[in-house]
Amino acid sequence: MWGYIGEEVRFSKQLQSQQSFFKQFYGSVTKSDYVTLRLGFIMTHCKTNPKFDFHKYMIRALEDDFKIVVGISWYLWLFVVIFLLLNINGWHTYFWIAFIPVIVTYGFDSCIMGQVRYIVPRLVIG
Repeated sequence: MWGYIGEEVRFSKQLQSQQSFFKQFYGSVTKSDYVTLRLGFIMTHCKTNPKFDFHKYMIRALEDDFKIVVGISWYLWLFVVIFLLLNINGWHTYFWIAFIPVIVTYGFDSCIMGQVRYIVPRLVIG
């Protein structure tokens, strides 16, 4: 008897999680709430422009946020392409990749201590 109740509870929780997942895509904000928020935003931020397109503003803001969060820079794309081209068996690419941030951050000269700003403190410290 208890096994049947446990299965029913598990099925109910799974159904609730699926319902919550799909609810975020449809009907999460009612039309009256959306209109109220839109009018409040326009009255607060754009009093001089009554023809303000709130939907266009929101789409633009979301696209900008998406570029910041998910965007990938050109040098990272270049790094990925070079890594994929050099990923040859026996080259131990994952080992050498660990040194790239150090070289990019401090430069190759600092790795061999060839710059004056690194030589002087070493001479002073001894």
